[in-house]
Amino acid sequence: MLTIYFATQLAAVERTLAEVLLDVDIPAADPAADTGALGRLKALLLDVATWKSTAYLFSKFFLGLFAFIVVTVLGSVVVTLLLAPLHYGNPNVGIVMGSSIEFTLPEFVFDRGGWEVSLALPYSATLETGEVISTYADSAWSALAFSAIGVVVGILVLHVTNGLAWLFARYTELMLRFTRPSILTELRAS
Repeated sequence: MLTIYFATQLAAVERTLAEVLLDVDIPAADPAADTGALGRLKALLLDVATWKSTAYLFSKFFLGLFAFIVVTVLGSVVVTLLLAPLHYGNPNVGIVMGSSIEFTLPEFVFDRGGWEVSLALPYSATLETGEVISTYADSAWSALAFSAIGVVVGILVLHVTNGLAWLFARYTELMLRFTRPSILTELRAS
């Protein structure tokens, strides 16, 4: 019960963060009338907003992981392009896979008293050695051209991350609209 209650309070914190950081207006539900401990517990467990809040908090892990990957990959590309003038003439700089990587799924076997069940998936993948992004330039002017491309790509990456923030704001609005207010809001109201 405490976990569910704290999930609704964390969702109220997330709603406040979204309002401040993403400039959205997410209305909270009106504070419930005091119906005693059993009535509050029943309202907490039967309210759809409680479960929406809990699902939202669970989904934030995956959304955060996705955003981290996007920002890290795109940021690496931009930094590699922008810093080309610092390392021009060096063919070892860039985003390079140094050696081949091979992925193979093992065979799964379950043996139980003479009965054997096996699962063999014929899947393997190989990522060959090679450059993903090369910023090799043999002159300062070509390195500056890479850097100029990095500025343009950087501006595009900023627009992509702003678009992601806008999508996350709409998702937060959808999931946390009319959820329970925080305990501080309820105390101020009473």
